[in-house]
Amino acid sequence: MPADKRPITIRQLLTHAAGLDHSGIFQSDFEPVVREEAVRRILARPLLFQPGRDSSCSDAGFILLAALIEAKAGVPFVEFMASELLEPLGLARTGFWGADARLAALPDAEFAGGRVDGVEKGGGRRATTRCCRGRSPTTG
Repeated sequence: MPADKRPITIRQLLTHAAGLDHSGIFQSDFEPVVREEAVRRILARPLLFQPGRDSSCSDAGFILLAALIEAKAGVPFVEFMASELLEPLGLARTGFWGADARLAALPDAEFAGGRVDGVEKGGGRRATTRCCRGRSPTTG
């Protein structure tokens, strides 16, 4: 772990306050990258600011959290989330694109609007969650 990243807390990763820079790490939102390579790329980037001093919307924190969960749980992140969160809560229509046979069987109209591998998907229900200082994740 690089010295500048050691003070980062889980709370900072969850709240975009870790100082991680996600720009230029991946070629696209759906670039296939194995966990070890994703973590290497994220940790190689300089911090935007000292952890906890500011906030900047970055998926890099969630990628590191998923890698941490995999390392500690000893199972893939998708499997851990299904068994420990989604199934106990009865969320049968919630999961991960491309990784869940239950979701693959649902019609596109069941998904919020968005693009996957450059193809428009869903649109049956518009995502209303807001993040990253008030910007909608589907409209930027």
